[in-house]
Amino acid sequence: MFSGIGQSKLPAIDKRTRLIILTVIGVLILVSGVVLGLGYHSSTTAEEDITLLGYTHQTELDYRVYLLQNDLYETPTIGADETIFAKLVDQSEAALHYHLWCDQEAVINGTYSIAATIDASTWKKSLVLVPATPFSTEGQSCRVDYTHRLDPDLSKINGIVDDITSQTGVSVRDVNVVITATVNTNISIEGHGEASTSSATMTLPLGQSSYKVTITNPDTQNGQVTVTDTVEQTSVHDQRRYSLVALIVLLGLLVPVGFLPTRVYTENLVAVIQKRHRDNQKKYKDRFVAVTEVGQRTKPSTTVLTSSLEGLATIADELGVPVLFTEPFDPKESPVYVYYVLDGSVCYQWVLSAALFGLARDGGE
Repeated sequence: MFSGIGQSKLPAIDKRTRLIILTVIGVLILVSGVVLGLGYHSSTTAEEDITLLGYTHQTELDYRVYLLQNDLYETPTIGADETIFAKLVDQSEAALHYHLWCDQEAVINGTYSIAATIDASTWKKSLVLVPATPFSTEGQSCRVDYTHRLDPDLSKINGIVDDITSQTGVSVRDVNVVITATVNTNISIEGHGEASTSSATMTLPLGQSSYKVTITNPDTQNGQVTVTDTVEQTSVHDQRRYSLVALIVLLGLLVPVGFLPTRVYTENLVAVIQKRHRDNQKKYKDRFVAVTEVGQRTKPSTTVLTSSLEGLATIADELGVPVLFTEPFDPKESPVYVYYVLDGSVCYQWVLSAALFGLARDGGE
């Protein structure tokens, strides 16, 4: 019926739509390329600390006084938290306690030592009460509980103070003895080891008729035996793989979109549509009113499409309103005429376009 009017094998798009699609694809390609580049600049391996064993240990000192017969205390012994009267002391005892717990069996060994420092404010004197003494478990174990008891022998320490006072000719007051217990522990598992040190202190005043012993025991200490290993970064491999796939897909989309024919309506089809519009104007004359934008007089919320212009005209007659229409800005690019009738928030609409003829467009740009 219409010469030169046909439909291409590929779907056609207008220039604006093509530009929007190509811009979006271009941005996505850029992002995918950046992510892919970052993935290939990232290392696929990383150094990671692997925990082989966890452990907890604590060093404690305590002090106990065995009393002479007396009417003050109801027990034969008192601890460091009590006031000690020198005349009631029969003998005293200090003890070092070391506790270690592991979450699995390991080889455990180490040394402990106990030292004393006489602090006379004007001078200090260091003594070794217990030299470095080794300890170990038989084979592998997950627990160590060790106790070493000693007599501080304050009479011997008082004799040292008296000798130094006599030699220097300087009397001293407020002399304290600070006893420090130190434990060095080695924990080994699967050929890997960890060394740890903990200590506790005890302060005893000398030359006083009554005194209190101050003990400072540390909190429980936690540790781990770790080994550094090289592990694969699966996230980097995934980043490379997924960004590469995305880049390939986007590049694959770019080619067909770039070669899609641009929608160009033939002159014959444009002429037919324009003629139909002129015929409509002649038929309905002053009942048609041209506007620049659909719904410019009101903002309809519901649009109802009619099957024919005659049906739309009938609705306009029933409502007593004109048929409004808009003309295309570029007939060759988009030859579409929109006819509509407004009824409050309802817009009745009929469209005159190439689709009305079942032959939409020619291909080629």
